[in-house]
Amino acid sequence: MARSGEYSVDHAPPTAEYTLADIDAMASSVLNKVRDGSLPRRGSSERTKLTVFMAVQIGRDLDAMVLVTFFSELFDRFDSSEIGQIGIDDMRSHMISKYGFTSSKAEVEAAVELANLRLQAEELPTAGDLKRLMLKTMFDSSIQVIAPRLETRQWSLEVSKQ
Repeated sequence: MARSGEYSVDHAPPTAEYTLADIDAMASSVLNKVRDGSLPRRGSSERTKLTVFMAVQIGRDLDAMVLVTFFSELFDRFDSSEIGQIGIDDMRSHMISKYGFTSSKAEVEAAVELANLRLQAEELPTAGDLKRLMLKTMFDSSIQVIAPRLETRQWSLEVSKQ
């Protein structure tokens, strides 16, 4: 599912989206070769390009985006006097209004605990702060942790005839 604006922060230029587009463009010719059944050699610049592309795809974790969105919505819904005191009924009504369905009792209780613990921080981050942190973590972990591990692995290619 394509979603627009996922990587924009506080009306700033879409730097993350430009970076993702650059990575996609960089890997395009290598991906065409892979589609034709050819894997890049270990140690080649093509392998590095493909590795970075794959690492960023892995790093674009939807769960992280969902968590950032969840907290952003909580900051919009509850004011500072309610921090640490969000009740189950308030959370249930918030979740119904945002997601359009009734969550299980366990999900609502977990959301209350998570929100009350997280929102008790001395200095509350803004929704933009959360998104910037998520984007920085996404790129840092993709490039510094995931890509080096992928590059050293043995690769094989399986082609689907679909």
